[in-house]
Amino acid sequence: MLKTGEVAKRLGVSAVTVRDWGDRGLIPFSNTPTGQRRYKEEDVNKLEESIGISELTGNEELISSEEAARILEVSVSTVIKWSKNGILIPVVITPTNHRRFKKSDIDKICQK
Repeated sequence: MLKTGEVAKRLGVSAVTVRDWGDRGLIPFSNTPTGQRRYKEEDVNKLEESIGISELTGNEELISSEEAARILEVSVSTVIKWSKNGILIPVVITPTNHRRFKKSDIDKICQK
C-alpha cells in the first residue's frame, strides 16, 4: 500500500491532487486506523495508464511547474509562459491542468 505522498511523487502531482482524485472516485483508497489514506499499487498503475504518464515519461521523474521554476531560477509564470510558447514542453498536463516536465529536460536547460 502506498501513502498519498508516494503516489503524488510517482504521478508528478501534489498530494492535494491525489486526495482530490480519491474524493472524486478516480483512485480508490482505504484509510488506516489513524485516518491516513493508502492506495493499492494496481490502482495507481491503472490511473497511470489512464492518464498516459508511464508511456510519456518512460518512468522518468516528473516535476511541477513550481519545481521547474525553482531549478531554473525563474518565476512560475515564466515557466508557464515558456510552456505555452513551446520553449518548455510538458510531457503531461494533468486532469486539473497542471503541467509536468521531465526533470532531465529541465536539467539539460540548466547545463546550457
